[in-house]
Amino acid sequence: MKKLLFSVIIVFFLWGGIFLACSDNKDVTSEKGAIEKMTEEAGKKMADTLSAPIEKARKAAEKEKEKLKGMVDTANDQK
Repeated sequence: MKKLLFSVIIVFFLWGGIFLACSDNKDVTSEKGAIEKMTEEAGKKMADTLSAPIEKARKAAEKEKEKLKGMVDTANDQK
């Protein structure tokens, strides 16, 4: 009888401990928010890093178009 009572008490303590350990979600949500913020910041930095050379290339291409257009206009004026 004592062995059965002891086993029941141990099971209740284990079940209660597992229930309490699994029900506390405060730390998980705060860490998830921090991870999401860090991921978003890293994504923005990466996007800025990748978009800067693309913007420079677009500006250079635009300048080349303007230069070519000027050369074509000059050639047409000389005719």
